[in-house]
Parts: sequence; structure tokens; C-alpha cells
Amino acid sequence: MALHELATNALKHNPGGTHSISWQVLAHKEEPRLRFIWTETRNTQAASTSVKTSNSGRKLLERIVPQSLSGTGTLTITPARVTWALVAPLTMMGDEVEPPDKETEDNFSLVK
Repeated sequence: MALHELATNALKHNPGGTHSISWQVLAHKEEPRLRFIWTETRNTQAASTSVKTSNSGRKLLERIVPQSLSGTGTLTITPARVTWALVAPLTMMGDEVEPPDKETEDNFSLVK
């Protein structure tokens, strides 16, 4: 849900901007945590100058998604950049992903 929200807003409000995703597993006292960061460098010629401070997208990114994963979310918007950071227990991210079988791997030959 969060990635859909971020990507949709990027296409709508920031055509021509650049985007990056990074993640890291953090050592933590109780359990490891995932830190996921979406960074969008705004195309100042095309990006909307006004950004709402309270709307459903912001609520989704700062409250709904982080709470559903027992984590925290921070959305920072400046004229030059949009950054969303999520930190949540690694165990909340779901099961370990198994390597693809040969048939599945053949269907995704562009990813190799």
C-alpha cells in the first residue's frame, strides 16, 4: 500500500523526478529491525509547490502502514526531496522468501 501511494504521488506530482529505494537490517536489543527508505528527488520545474500537510496518503504513510507492522514511519517533504522512512521489526515483514524454482526463474529471465 505504501509503495503504491508513493509511486502514484510521484507520477502525479513529480514527473521527471528521480527515485531510490534502500533498506537495511538494523541490530536491535530485542530483535532485528528493517529500515526501509524511499527517496524522491523532486523535479523543481514540474513538481507541485504546495503539499498538503494532512491527507489520506500522509495518514497511510505515517500511521496506518507503520502501526500495522509495529513500527514507525516518517514522511519528510521539502521543495527538493520527498523521503519516507519505515522502521519495523524484521519479523513483521513476513516469511523468508524461497529461491525460485527453475520454471519460475525461466519466466523472469530479464531479472537475471
